[in-house]
Amino acid sequence: MEARALRRGGRLTGLALILCLTLGCLAPARPAAGAAPVLLVGAPQNDQLSRFTEQVAAAMTPMPNVRYVPGLGGAYALRDAASNPTAVAVFVLPAFILLRDEPNSPYYKGNLEPFALAARMPVALWVPESSPIKALPELITLARHGAGTVLCAGPGRFTAPHLASVVFNREAGIQTLFLPLIGTDEARKAALEGRVQAVWAYALPPGSLPGLRPLAVAAEARSPALPDTPTFAEYGQAVTIAAELGFALSPQFKDKPGITAALRAALADSYTADALARQGFAPLSTEGEALPLYLDEQARRLEAFKIDFPHLQD
Repeated sequence: MEARALRRGGRLTGLALILCLTLGCLAPARPAAGAAPVLLVGAPQNDQLSRFTEQVAAAMTPMPNVRYVPGLGGAYALRDAASNPTAVAVFVLPAFILLRDEPNSPYYKGNLEPFALAARMPVALWVPESSPIKALPELITLARHGAGTVLCAGPGRFTAPHLASVVFNREAGIQTLFLPLIGTDEARKAALEGRVQAVWAYALPPGSLPGLRPLAVAAEARSPALPDTPTFAEYGQAVTIAAELGFALSPQFKDKPGITAALRAALADSYTADALARQGFAPLSTEGEALPLYLDEQARRLEAFKIDFPHLQD
């Protein structure tokens, strides 16, 4: 008997449903689609690292969910990704390596598997637009007149801005203090509220940090995002530090080739590349066999850095 013969008033009776299931007149249910991948970023939603993640996610097929897990320089996001077989962590060098070796870090001895580096952004030092400090030498002079009186905020410990502040103190022969906060926007607010005199952030295009203006960029050459801002080197300070963004997987991730292809396609998309460039991100393509070699080199450099600056973890 056909299923339509058992319809009454346009509704299928319970008997008809049993017959259909028995005789196979209803198509078998399709298996549920696999869970969408999750991109975990260790920054607040309004941070530029989150904007990078959102831009990449929007160009991926299928489009992943983005989760924001701020705190401790991204350590919480890395910890969560390590135990999630559907998660991809957006990691940032140098914090990714330092947090893995820091006993007090939630990601201590973590086992995420990096599989691509995608972008680089140099660090920059910013001050409030209303600040009487007009150029880097004036901040150095202020710090020399009172050790520890210049307080600078930045996005978390062990991040590129944190390391830049440490190197700057040595190069300039001064003692500024670094206040780690959750994200660049919190550091910006601290400066605008007068709680700190300066902010270590990134070389973002003008207007990206409302109320702040850049003093110097920690790069060998001027940043395309801030072409009118001098480098530290132009002031005789050897401070060249950048954040490098990449992607890492849980060892239990099921479809590494698939997610790798999706990310590669998203980063190659011309609209995405242009949007990231406008935000100040320079493309960086390191994957495959070259990536572990590069990370090993960075780890050796950071070990030497910790020897030079033993108080970094204080």
